Amino acid sequence: MRSIAKRLITLMVAVAITISTAIPVMAEYDNSKVYTTIDGVKYYMDGTKLMKDGKKVVNFRELTYKYQDTEITAEMMKTLLVTDLTHDKYNGHNIIYAVGLVFKPEPIDYNDTSSYKNGLVKVGTPYMLVISYCMDAPTKDIEWYKDKYLIMEGIAKYDPLWDAPYTSELDESKDPTEDDTKDMLYNFAAKVVHPRIIMSAKYSHKAYILAQDVPSDDVPSDHIKLFSFNTDRNLATANKTIVPELYMTFWWLNDFGKKYGDYEVKLDRFYIKEQKKDVITVYNFGEEISVAVSSNISEYSKPVLENMYWQYTEQLPIE
Repeated sequence: MRSIAKRLITLMVAVAITISTAIPVMAEYDNSKVYTTIDGVKYYMDGTKLMKDGKKVVNFRELTYKYQDTEITAEMMKTLLVTDLTHDKYNGHNIIYAVGLVFKPEPIDYNDTSSYKNGLVKVGTPYMLVISYCMDAPTKDIEWYKDKYLIMEGIAKYDPLWDAPYTSELDESKDPTEDDTKDMLYNFAAKVVHPRIIMSAKYSHKAYILAQDVPSDDVPSDHIKLFSFNTDRNLATANKTIVPELYMTFWWLNDFGKKYGDYEVKLDRFYIKEQKKDVITVYNFGEEISVAVSSNISEYSKPVLENMYWQYTEQLPIE
């Protein structure tokens, strides 16, 4: 057995041995530093499991979802990467909110030339999820949790990823002309912003979510978007639950950071902080240079840039 790491080499070797179907296997992640604290007690992640004092509280993989054309299956939930946690207290009950990513692999037929684009194949489609967990459910005190304890609060479907698997394990004892199925280790989360969520200290039952957004006619470049998320949901219409507040393109952040040194947006190192009422700071910690952007979002659809900062990452107290 030998490992082929370079993407194009992997693709060419895969074609040479006529692998008819590849099975993307998700890379494993250590997300144990993702946590929230409730009444002095730390709740943290271990893979897809929410933990407390070394014991499982709930496994977020248990949740699936299907409505109209949107479906998050049990197989997709096996790929779940929880990237942030927060909590709220509602009607006396503690509710934990989780944001993260899942992946829907695409069957790859290396013998089908229509599966290729610029030498790459469609590996699959990532999704962003917002999940809530009521620690005291089932309960009649909150309508949403009267017969369940996990709820899918929001889903964002991203564009499919065209790529080549990073690592292919090839069996050299086999006839290279033989059709075969191989597992391909694929790090889908390296291609998507790791979403973040915080509860507002200035507004009751309001959270902020930072996540990647799909390029559109309005914003054709890759960008992140900040959303406000109403955790009360006692609203007349559901479309007021999650509201977009501002966006930032990657190229805009890159241009700012590069003025001061070697900087490039790191998809897994975005963070948000509520500085004061209606003022949110978005951070991105790069390898050498880190940047922060503060904006006032008090007027809907008209965010106002208040300040931009930069700092050498090695001088920041971050892990």
